[in-house]
Order: sequence, then structure tokens, then C-alpha cells
Amino acid sequence: MSWETISAFLTNNQLVNIPKGLLLALIGACLTAYFWLTADDPNAKFLSGIPPVFVIVGLCIALVSWIGILHSKRTAKAKAALLKESKIAQYDAPALSNMGALSDRNAITTLLYLIQNDRQRFMQSGISGGAYHLLERNIIQHSNVVDGVMSQGTYVVNRNVWAHRAEFVSLHANIQLVSGIDYSSANHRRGV
Repeated sequence: MSWETISAFLTNNQLVNIPKGLLLALIGACLTAYFWLTADDPNAKFLSGIPPVFVIVGLCIALVSWIGILHSKRTAKAKAALLKESKIAQYDAPALSNMGALSDRNAITTLLYLIQNDRQRFMQSGISGGAYHLLERNIIQHSNVVDGVMSQGTYVVNRNVWAHRAEFVSLHANIQLVSGIDYSSANHRRGV
């Protein structure tokens, strides 16, 4: 049996927990104090009897429960980090191949605009058709995919795509962008 199995059994069945351990220790301490105060002989053998055992067992139960809680929190954090990485990896895998297979001119100019303006993270209330095309292919992603926080209208260029941005720019060096136009905006055709 592993520590996780024992800890899960004890915690799930509520056989031991911090309040029960502290209560048992308090009862043992109160009984020890009562016997000590009412004893005729201050060196009586009651100190080696049951009440001090209550104190020791109660403190041990509380300590084991506390260690179990700390272990559970640490395990949960590690699992959450692993889940987040696997979710990001799920989006990362196809992004590079999708970037190489882009044929839509609007999507290419939008990605060039984002790359050339060093905008890996950008906010846009309405995205253009090209940006939507990139979003469908995981080349850009909603911010909650990357950092777990959903912010309406915040997008991030995929980290693998961002790492290979120089190759994309050199591949599409023949495309010239008009300055002053935000190609990621839904209003870019009107110049708004």
C-alpha cells in the first residue's frame, strides 16, 4: 500500500482528520490536567496511563492529516500543470503544419501583420476573416488556452508558430503590407 492509498482511505472515510486529532489531544490533556490536580501524590503513575496516550495519539492523527493535506495539494498542483501542458501541446502539434499549408491570402497577411509588429498577444474586439481562419487552424488561440484566463477579445499567436516566425516572413517576403492598417481587425478594410 502506498502513502496515497492510505491517506485517501483515511481522508475519504473521515476516520482521522485534523479536528478529530486535536479534539482527542485536548481530551487527553484535560484528563491529564484533571488527574494531576486531584492527585494526592504529584508523581503518580497516571502520567504513564491512558490520558497522555490520548494526547500523543491525537497529535499524531492531526499531524498525519495535515501532511496528507499538504501532499494532496502538491499532487493536485502537479496534475493541473501537467493537464495544462497537455492541453497546450494538443494545440501546438498541428499549428506548424497548418502554418505551412496556409493558402488564404487574408490569413497570410494577418499572420504577417502580427509577426512583423511583434504582437504575439493582441486584443481585438472583432477579428478579421483572416484572423478567424488562423483561429480555426490553432495558429492563433484564445488567451485561456495559453494562460488559463479567459479575456474576451484577447488572442495569442501559437508558441511554435511564434518560434518559427522568421521562416514564415522569409517565405512570404513578396507580400507587402500597407502601413496603418490593422489586418487582425474586422474593420481593417475600412481603415478604421
